[in-house]
Amino acid sequence: MIPEPLEIKEEIKRMMEVMDEKLAVWYGNRLQSYIYKEVKGVIDWRSFLELMSGRTGDLLRWVRGEMKWEDLLGSISEDLKRRKEKGLDSFLG
Repeated sequence: MIPEPLEIKEEIKRMMEVMDEKLAVWYGNRLQSYIYKEVKGVIDWRSFLELMSGRTGDLLRWVRGEMKWEDLLGSISEDLKRRKEKGLDSFLG
């Protein structure tokens, strides 16, 4: 489990004051880059960003304090697992 990036969270909150919330959570890809460091051997950057785009709502909930960091990482982990299984199924199918 990677530590919760509280500095990034606060930066996103500040950005949300001056821009659209969804843009703020994606601004500079800081949060995405932080998480990607842990999974880059499992998925390429482009595919990871695609996966994360489906989690924008969860990212926002985490920033607002409506979702725990552990739950956010768990949902991303599940997405990675499903993607890996789907890729293997299509290869074997």
